[in-house]
Amino acid sequence: MVKMFAFLPKRPDISDDRFHKHWREPHGEVTKRITTIHRYVQSHRLHEPATGLPESIYEGIAEAWFDSIDVGLKMGEDPNYIEGAGADEPNFIDLPNLAFLFTTERTLHEGEPLRQDAPGVKLVHLLRRDRTRSLSEFAERYERLAGAQTQAIGARRDVLCLAHPDAYTFAEPVFDAVHELWFEDADAYLRSRAQAADAWAQLCDADLTDGAGLGFLADEYRVIWPES
Repeated sequence: MVKMFAFLPKRPDISDDRFHKHWREPHGEVTKRITTIHRYVQSHRLHEPATGLPESIYEGIAEAWFDSIDVGLKMGEDPNYIEGAGADEPNFIDLPNLAFLFTTERTLHEGEPLRQDAPGVKLVHLLRRDRTRSLSEFAERYERLAGAQTQAIGARRDVLCLAHPDAYTFAEPVFDAVHELWFEDADAYLRSRAQAADAWAQLCDADLTDGAGLGFLADEYRVIWPES
């Protein structure tokens, strides 16, 4: 199974509040019509507190799980997408700056089973590798580095999503990895940054990545989330 990220910048002529309300509903509801999606999550950006990372242009990130990249790409031909979510996207998304990434998901710390309605916040860390390093070297070293820092950081769940090799077929994708870390709340995240400063610094190692990466805290809205 692959996990697709859609990085969503909001239309510049609408407010943050309108973007998030529209994305939840009606957009979240019409997305449920797409039968090839196994799971679908909306990560809604929280502007406070500051994450300590450079900010991205994205107001949210959509995450969808498919059987394969081919199935994910064919979603664009699905009438349920064309007539529903696809037709609705121009109402709130700045489409020229919309970007996608297919990834493979690797769980570094499972934690408690994540219920559909479980509260909390998630740090979304968007990473580009140092281009002097190969994709395989970056993936191996960052996964090992992140895994080593998991206990110190104290996230209740820790998932690393590495760009699928097929994502590089035509051009360099916008990011090489997305690192997601869940916390009980924003205060728990801030405590982690203060108490595990060295571990966080390791994750922003400029020797491995192209700078500190971009990021924001998010509130997850789990739209399609079969309990297991």
